[in-house]
Amino acid sequence: MSTRTVRWSAGVPCWADLTVPALDATIAFYGAVLTWEFQDAGDEYGGYRGGIAEVGAAAAAGIGRSRSDSVLRE
Repeated sequence: MSTRTVRWSAGVPCWADLTVPALDATIAFYGAVLTWEFQDAGDEYGGYRGGIAEVGAAAAAGIGRSRSDSVLRE
């Protein structure tokens, strides 16, 4: 994960953490709308099974499958 060494400007988001039942559809949506690229991440990076969303080379969000909804599948 990237490390910030200076303060964020007022109103600038610093991280988004999203868990969803339809992981592939969510990655496709955010990739198209926000032009995010996704890198796989394992347990050592928070266990994001969908991956870390990046803007350029900077990490912006973590996306993973919601664990509480085991009935829904892609």
